Amino acid sequence: MLISYIIPVYNEKKTVRKAIQDIVDLKIEKEIIIIDNNSNDGSKDIINEFKYIENLKIVFKEKNYGFGHSIKKAFEISKGKYLFIQYADLEYDYKASIKMLQIAQDENIDVIFASRLIKLNNREKIKAILKKPSYLATIVCTFLINFFII
Repeated sequence: MLISYIIPVYNEKKTVRKAIQDIVDLKIEKEIIIIDNNSNDGSKDIINEFKYIENLKIVFKEKNYGFGHSIKKAFEISKGKYLFIQYADLEYDYKASIKMLQIAQDENIDVIFASRLIKLNNREKIKAILKKPSYLATIVCTFLINFFII
């Protein structure tokens, strides 16, 4: 298996269908792993619509153990040489996975981290953080990875 797409889900009824369908429609050798964190908004019903898709694994958790636990579980059952996390809320552009995969293969790279904030100037980054404070974690993690690894 070339790539495993991991889709963690928790109460994403409005976007989960599109998130899954976007990955299903990619013309690439893949498996799709959906980990539902005990959604109670109807997301499970939508996920079940896809249960007949080839190379799809669905895990419905009985309790919400959180995002990290979902990713760990997906890593344990994935068979892909590469992994891509696609948020069910469509936060990431799934098309970026193809570009990242090509770079990884061409340059024999084990890990690629991407950031939607990298091209922003400092003023734009501050505005983004004020709008969505979790972006601060992205900036800090990117800095630390670059500092210690690159």
